[in-house]
Amino acid sequence: MTVGRVASAVVLGLLLPGWCPAEDGRAAEIAGIRVGVGGCYKAGVWTPVEVTLRGGSLAAAGQLIVQVPDGDGAPVRYATTADEPCTVDAGRESSVWTYVRIGRSRGAMEVEFVPREGAPVKRVFRAGEPSDGSVFPEAIGPKESLLVVVGPDAMGVDRAVDMLRVQAGQRARLARVADLGRLPTQWYGYEGVDAVVVSTSRPEVAGGLRPGAPQIAALEQWVRMGGTLVVSAGRRAGEVLAEGALLARFSPGKFQRIAPLHQASVLETYCNSKEPIAGRGIGGVGELRVAQLAGVEGLVESREATLPLVVRRAMGFGHVVFAAFDLDEPPLAGWPDRGLLAGKLLGIAPTGSEESRESAAALPYGYGDVAGQLRSALEQFPDVTVVPFWVVVSVMCAYLVLIGPGDYFFVRKVVRRMPFTWVTFSLVVVAFAAGAHLIAQRLKGDRIRVNQVDLVDVDGRSGLVRGTSWATVLSPTVEQYDFAFDAANPGTTGSPAPKVLVGWLGLPGEGFGGMAAPTTPFTPWRQPYDGSAALGAMQGVPIQVWATKNLTGRWTAATEVGATEAGIEARLADADQGLTGSLTSRLDFPLANCRLCYERWVYDLGDVPPGRSVSLSSAFPRVDLKTFLTGRRVLFEENRELSNPYDRTSLDLNYIIRAMTFFKAAGGSHYFGLVNRYQGFTDMSDLLGTGHAVLLGAVAAGPEPASRHGARLLGNNGQTLHSPGDRHTTFYRFLFPVKKTGKGARD
Repeated sequence: MTVGRVASAVVLGLLLPGWCPAEDGRAAEIAGIRVGVGGCYKAGVWTPVEVTLRGGSLAAAGQLIVQVPDGDGAPVRYATTADEPCTVDAGRESSVWTYVRIGRSRGAMEVEFVPREGAPVKRVFRAGEPSDGSVFPEAIGPKESLLVVVGPDAMGVDRAVDMLRVQAGQRARLARVADLGRLPTQWYGYEGVDAVVVSTSRPEVAGGLRPGAPQIAALEQWVRMGGTLVVSAGRRAGEVLAEGALLARFSPGKFQRIAPLHQASVLETYCNSKEPIAGRGIGGVGELRVAQLAGVEGLVESREATLPLVVRRAMGFGHVVFAAFDLDEPPLAGWPDRGLLAGKLLGIAPTGSEESRESAAALPYGYGDVAGQLRSALEQFPDVTVVPFWVVVSVMCAYLVLIGPGDYFFVRKVVRRMPFTWVTFSLVVVAFAAGAHLIAQRLKGDRIRVNQVDLVDVDGRSGLVRGTSWATVLSPTVEQYDFAFDAANPGTTGSPAPKVLVGWLGLPGEGFGGMAAPTTPFTPWRQPYDGSAALGAMQGVPIQVWATKNLTGRWTAATEVGATEAGIEARLADADQGLTGSLTSRLDFPLANCRLCYERWVYDLGDVPPGRSVSLSSAFPRVDLKTFLTGRRVLFEENRELSNPYDRTSLDLNYIIRAMTFFKAAGGSHYFGLVNRYQGFTDMSDLLGTGHAVLLGAVAAGPEPASRHGARLLGNNGQTLHSPGDRHTTFYRFLFPVKKTGKGARD
């Protein structure tokens, strides 16, 4: 009887392993993963990954390692720090958050848990393949925008996306998140997100968070770094926007009270709707109730009398769109044109057919994003000669002729000893190999080369500094490198060096080498390299002989507002006839080709040396911004406009950075034939209409290296990789508040 019971227990243990918390003796097992925000993510950007661990018979603590391919197909590992181990209780599940860059749209992810005691456990997940307890889909397309909606209802964003796809051929993906507690806890977890829409109509949307929660802090930091947030707050505005409340930091004014809106036709006009908003009788079930604010800051896009309904407010380098009503409550919830209103709030209204231009751009260049053009420009080294394809073909043909018929006739007719072919054949092979090596070394050189461009943004109101670096490294040998960026703080003397987020830069596109290509590029590297636990460096990055690696770094710092070393002192006002006031450079280096942009105008300031002041008046020459960017001209005889086509083959960094800075202002992808999804945070077009001016200038050439003003790329042992002759360009952009005076002054 005892033997039978033991046998039964063994059989049950084999057939039903899921009844046990984990295999006996195993510290834990990997139950599943969730990749992205709301189950959506982009390849090539920082992406949140939630790993669920299931404890075994004993509690365990250890290190979590996630391995994914980079943009070139090489494996890279991201590990949690040993100082803060991952813990899981016996028989329970625990979630661990980490952040990685996934380089392939259809890649694999290897997750490993290494406990302090016991054997490590490993599990491999493949994008798009079903797996119990996991959400790991394929990455969204390289030209798709990612919109995140927080709340139980899509709030019309789904309808806006559908209309955009049908009317303009644009593509967007909608990700749904139930509550704020499911959002990333680090700002860079939003790097692939174009906009976030938050509903406040239900208490459960808060997710049990308090105002100091890391999810709220990360959301705010992302907005300040260039993100777009839409907050819909109506009936419950007092609970979430009052001083000290969960979302108070995103409010454009001080909450006063909830007021009924008797004339909602203003919203119909705002989004060009021809459908009336039904059921808005006074005191009725469908009455539209709105949040009334005092001391509103920002651009009021829609109002009813003195009641602001839609306010667009700059926040750092991003902006918040505040809607003083509930999109997911009656009467708007049942309104047929709610999608038009949602699209207007998000700024994704159709602007014309773009599909054909985007597709045409991707075919010859291998990319459909302006980031690909920037990457291509950085891969051009002035003193490195690229051998033309016809020369390579000619040399190959000559080689084949010599080792084939040439060798045969030489041995048979001249030497007349056929066994001598072993000598002549070997000599030809050695001669061609040595010649190819010497020629390549002469053309490509024997030292590391670096091309780099830095973009440093300074907010004149808050003192926030945002920096971005893009670099391409050319290696003369097969080598493994450690990479990090040492960023300069343009603040006061003694300011601490900013912390830089370092990662590889992939090619956004479906062409050869692109992250969305149907095939994975061949890589001889099987041993993974490491991204540091703090994501501030990459270690052991392999580069083939005379091959390149593309890198990117992002950082943020703070300066004292008005500090004399921090930037440019601006006193600007808008008196309905253009900008007036003055700009004074407090920098200790000159800026070249400075252009000041405000609303729809651009002012050419030329070069601005240290200490120079520029006075602006209504008589100062100005040009229409879109005309300046596109060369637009009007043909009155034919009653149409013509623009100079954007040169997608240009390798001029000034030209590319200007396009990235004012991408939307120039007409977006309808004009450029490219999208701006991967570096969309660099676009400052939306800030031009929020009472701010943008100054763009380049660090003029001088005795000081450009890295003094931007960031230095560090290699092995912390040594600077830049050397004389390398191309390093730094651009500065300053964001200034403009005081509105005259008839156009805001309330």
